[in-house]
Amino acid sequence: MAVYTTVTQPQLKAFLKNYRLGQLVGFEGIKDGIDNSNYVVTTIQGNYILTLFEKLPPEQIQDYLKLLLYLKKHNITCPNPIANNRSDLLALLNKKPAVLFSFLNGAAVTEPGIEHCQAIGELLAKMHLSTQNYTFPIQNNHDLNWCKHTFSKIQKQLGKDDCNILEDEINFQIAYQCPALPNGIIHGDLFQDNVFFQDNKISGILDFYDACTDVYLLDIAITINDWCLEKKQINAEKVNNLLSSYEKIRPLSEFEKQNMTAFLRLAALRFWLSRLSHQLSPRNGELTQTKNPLVFKKILLQHRQ
Repeated sequence: MAVYTTVTQPQLKAFLKNYRLGQLVGFEGIKDGIDNSNYVVTTIQGNYILTLFEKLPPEQIQDYLKLLLYLKKHNITCPNPIANNRSDLLALLNKKPAVLFSFLNGAAVTEPGIEHCQAIGELLAKMHLSTQNYTFPIQNNHDLNWCKHTFSKIQKQLGKDDCNILEDEINFQIAYQCPALPNGIIHGDLFQDNVFFQDNKISGILDFYDACTDVYLLDIAITINDWCLEKKQINAEKVNNLLSSYEKIRPLSEFEKQNMTAFLRLAALRFWLSRLSHQLSPRNGELTQTKNPLVFKKILLQHRQ
């Protein structure tokens, strides 16, 4: 979430006339996140989230919206896209594809404890199981090929030490012989700021725009690398609790357990490169944030040991 496209009050009022949500009370931009423009919109009926999609094509947005509706039917709490008077979920605002979503109560945690790791492990397993019979057409666009391409684009702007680590890790991943592992729909970005808690329970998951069909182990690794830190280092107790809760719902195969470290390294590599790319080529916006790439450099180095 962020704000790259500014929406004026007259534009929003005209947009809301196509919905049965009542009169506009106020709206405010959200700075969290990276890819899309987001606003909290308040009408006389309550709060909503307005998302303007900056890059995604309409047909791909529709795939994500269908996934959200499917998850809702299977008791995975996530933002619910709201149809307008023409029964369309996707509309146009300020020349950008736009969707109004239901508002999720709660807040993200900034320092996850053991109980949070247990809750997120259970949720992740439920999501993986609930979508086993759902066909999702989007493949991972942040895979190893993306890592290689991104590194080649930013390599000349990096220091020698970072280049050596990144190049060595990419070569390791290229040579790594991954066995056939269980796969399906993964969230792909299940970071702390994409999960809300209320009364110490998960109240919803956000930001499914990195969702894709890939190996479940990658989703687990991405989640561990963000949720299981303690003083910027992977904490083994948190990892064990997250995995134990996950396996109560969906037991891991022996192959998955044996290949966990390789995926933890791949996940750290992907997000280190992503954050480096954003830092070196920031996008202009009214409300934006840049996340620290060094976090994932340290995580990758820890996994490589």
